[in-house]
Amino acid sequence: MLEEALQQKEGVLNALLNNIPDMAWLKDKKSRFIAVNESYGKACGCDPESVVGKTDLDIWPRELALYYRKYDRDVMRTRQRIAIEEPLVDRQGRTLWIEAIKTPIIDAKGRVTGLAGIARDITERRILIEKLRAGEEAMRQAMKERETLARDLHDQSIQALYALGLELELCSQLMPESARKTGRRLRAIIKELNTTIRELRSFITDVRTIKPPPFFLDREIQVFLDRIRKTRAVRVLARIDEEACKLLDAGQSAHVLNIVREAVSNSLRHSKARHVTVSIARKKGQVCIVIRDDGVGIVKQDFDRKGFGLNNICARVAEMKGRMQIRSKEGRGTSVRIVLGEGG
Repeated sequence: MLEEALQQKEGVLNALLNNIPDMAWLKDKKSRFIAVNESYGKACGCDPESVVGKTDLDIWPRELALYYRKYDRDVMRTRQRIAIEEPLVDRQGRTLWIEAIKTPIIDAKGRVTGLAGIARDITERRILIEKLRAGEEAMRQAMKERETLARDLHDQSIQALYALGLELELCSQLMPESARKTGRRLRAIIKELNTTIRELRSFITDVRTIKPPPFFLDREIQVFLDRIRKTRAVRVLARIDEEACKLLDAGQSAHVLNIVREAVSNSLRHSKARHVTVSIARKKGQVCIVIRDDGVGIVKQDFDRKGFGLNNICARVAEMKGRMQIRSKEGRGTSVRIVLGEGG
């Protein structure tokens, strides 16, 4: 009678397990299988009855088996149900992902005698989530490239066009004096303007293919300031430490050049400065860049509002992980100080 009752109980248990479409199993306190359903047997490629008495080490790759047994111990030690996502290698050798729920089995005396588990294949869900994450990352990258494009168009090409405008202004001043000299300068300006247009087209065609040509920062700043000196009645001083410039990599050098262009152009266009000073120096392992003018200063409303140029400067400093300080008083000029590097 006892044996018959046990067989009947086992039959009911198997019927219950096999009625569950997901993988289901029972284990004793030593993580040996007491029973598994047909879905579990199908997943591991074994007959369900042949799994009884075995452990995960007998069925799954060792790394996965040890992973499963760790969570078995946690469930029985804490006496708490857990839900986890874990990998599974099927009989075709494919790695799938399952969502498993493991629950401790506690007898009438409050003793943990094993655990019950059920697991569902969530591989498709994980693939979808990964695709969504990849899409979000691609969107963030696209937005970053778009911001970079807008910033570079403003700081490089538009500044170049502004400089050409200054040259044209000089031409208009030279016209009465010498038409021949003016003609030569106009031809040079047209050539440079065509180059700038080509750069703009390259930016728009493919942002990622654009690589700035190699240059020496100190020389490029001097070329820019020389052009300013020729076209504007303003005194521009440059104190540039060549060794300090060598501490900057190519990306940082490009950022610093564009910052100098933007800051000096702002001094000329908005502050009505008569004197502008650009300095780059080394201080305790750091590179310090200062652009100072004696113009009208930045009024509080304009400073709070921040134009596109000032926002670009802030963005470039942040990208270099630098620190920036802007000091300005109405009628007493503006100073932009940037420090790069950790230093001492």
